[in-house]
Amino acid sequence: MAKPKRGSLFGAPAAPEREEPTATLPAPTPASRSAIRAPSREGKRAVTFYVDPTAAKQLSRLSVDEDTSVQALMVEALNDLFAKRGLHRIA
Repeated sequence: MAKPKRGSLFGAPAAPEREEPTATLPAPTPASRSAIRAPSREGKRAVTFYVDPTAAKQLSRLSVDEDTSVQALMVEALNDLFAKRGLHRIA
């Protein structure tokens, strides 16, 4: 017994468009942005850089082995770099 052939979807009528809500959220102000930021990040800026995946994995393992965070290790590394270059350790 053969299965009945399905009709083409290209000839089907289009689905009715849904209306989008017209209300928009206000743009965040500096005060509202700081309310979202964690207290430990207040007054700080993010610094991003790219490393080899193996280095990232090794850094993660080191943080687990030393029971600390990657953040703490990176601050330590940056302070060590500053000291090596004769700068203040301010990170």
